[in-house]
Amino acid sequence: MKASVIIPTYNRPSKVVELLGYLEKQTFKDFEVIVAIDGEPDETLGSIASTKTGLDLKTKVSNSTLGRGKNRNHGVQESTGEILIFLDDDMVIEPVLIQKHIEFHQENQNTILVGAILEHEISKPKEAQLYKSHLSKKWMESKKPGSMGIRDLFITAANLSLPKEIFDRLKGFDEGLNDCEDLDLGIRAISLGIPVHFQPKTIAFHNDPISFGSLAKRQSQYGGSRVKVLAKNKVDPGPRPKLGVLQPIFRLRIWIWILDRFNLFLLFPRSLRYRFYDQIINAHFG
Repeated sequence: MKASVIIPTYNRPSKVVELLGYLEKQTFKDFEVIVAIDGEPDETLGSIASTKTGLDLKTKVSNSTLGRGKNRNHGVQESTGEILIFLDDDMVIEPVLIQKHIEFHQENQNTILVGAILEHEISKPKEAQLYKSHLSKKWMESKKPGSMGIRDLFITAANLSLPKEIFDRLKGFDEGLNDCEDLDLGIRAISLGIPVHFQPKTIAFHNDPISFGSLAKRQSQYGGSRVKVLAKNKVDPGPRPKLGVLQPIFRLRIWIWILDRFNLFLLFPRSLRYRFYDQIINAHFG
């Protein structure tokens, strides 16, 4: 069973080269790697060309900026494997990751596999990095392994695999979406009776600096895009989290500015300040 590893990227050559190094150390060897470069060629192409690797490596460069979903589809056009494995370019992976994806599909036919995402541990992490790591662990621990329904769906194209036949049946990622294209793919799959399975021990680690500002921005982007994707697929979004009368206050940008520059809350116990961070970040959801 051959796999095609698809890595979409946009102007992050060092991240891509680092991920290629992790892929070269994989215990499972029968796979190709396709780096889909979004937009005009940048330093990424040159960095890949100058990297000595024994990987079966291809690059696919678009002539214009495509966006994440379309760029992933663009990479799949070059694939020859039976199984497609999608990884984001800022992932750190263990040597057994590809093997775990393949073993799952050998035992489970016509199924989509979603792996876990945790934060990569770095030396001297900032408070925002520690808080995001806490959130990731808390979220992953709350998810039960096994098949998911639309209501409890967790899906990310940062660590995702599925048979090429299923991908073609779904017509790939919706190229009209700028965000949450993986959520849309999962909903469409479940609606067609295609199982989407979460496997918490198939882990990839996110490796990118985080600030409270970037975390709040991503929360806002995801919340708005999620509502659009649910509406597109005629799925009831359910009740919004109750944040109380203080939500407008917590949405003020001054809080993010304070947390990233003069975080006086470091004087408080972690459990207390994390509850405060929750209020600020959740207030930016959608």
